Order: sequence, then C-alpha cells, then structure tokens
Amino acid sequence: MMGKARGLWMLLALAMLCAPAPAWSEETDAEQIHNEAEQAIERGDIQHDAPLAERVRQHADDIAKDPSLQHEPPTAKVPPTPESSNGIPIPGEVFRYLLFAVLVVALCIAAAGPRRDRAAGRTQTS
Repeated sequence: MMGKARGLWMLLALAMLCAPAPAWSEETDAEQIHNEAEQAIERGDIQHDAPLAERVRQHADDIAKDPSLQHEPPTAKVPPTPESSNGIPIPGEVFRYLLFAVLVVALCIAAAGPRRDRAAGRTQTS
C-alpha cells in the first residue's frame, strides 16, 4: 500500500513541475515579441508598407495582357462521326436484305439435304 501512495505523490509532484508557467510570463512574452517586431521594422528587416504587393499586381496585369501567352486551356477536338456507327461498310437496309437472303438460301440447302438422301435411297432399292 505504501508503494502505491508514494507513486501517487510522485505523479502529483511531476504534474506540478510540468504545469504551465503563470499568466504574467505570457504578458512579458507578448511585450517582448512586440518590441522585437518594432525593432525589426526600424532596422528595415520587415517591410512595413506594401510596394512589393503593388509591383506583383502590376506584373500580373502585364502577364494577363500579353498576347503571346495562352490564357485559356485548349478545347478538345471532337472526332468526326462515321456515317455508319455499326462498322459495316454497306448501308443498314441493304445489309438486312442480304442477311435475309443468305438465311433463306441456307434453310433451303438444309431442308433439301434429307430429301436428297431419301430420294437417293429410293433409287437404290428399286
């Protein structure tokens, strides 16, 4: 039990040591930062006015007026649409008729096959 109490006291002591500094030290830090900034302005290390910003704006306006620069992105070219979207080089109406004719011829050949076999069988038996 004594070890746990000692551990709690050590934890409390560590928390007090790591606690933030008093508020009065923050005020002195702010005053010190303000004084250092004023001194830097007086030395010329920090630019107090904004002539650089004006020069940058003027330069940006000059760039915007330059006709040799491209100011707008290029537009995509639309590829020409082919006449036939199905990839067949003949018109669709003609293709349908040709397909129909091929199917009719194929069906006629398929239907004539067994008839020929039957007709050939009759001629052999007679």
